[in-house]
Amino acid sequence: MFLLKGDKLLRLEQFGEDTTELVLTIEESFGIEFTTDDLAQAKTVGELSSCIVGKLRNPVSRQCLGAIEDG
Repeated sequence: MFLLKGDKLLRLEQFGEDTTELVLTIEESFGIEFTTDDLAQAKTVGELSSCIVGKLRNPVSRQCLGAIEDG
């Protein structure tokens, strides 16, 4: 879905301090940077997760490693 520039700015203005801290923590943890468009368009945790995976240089697996059973 295409968002108008004003719509993007409105969504970003609604970010609270905790959301900003979460975004910074994700960027540091994964060594990525979100664009303004990334943050404005990711409406759900799933969409944000897909964005993170798309930005990873060498994703090992699309499955959470904690969910993989041993042998």
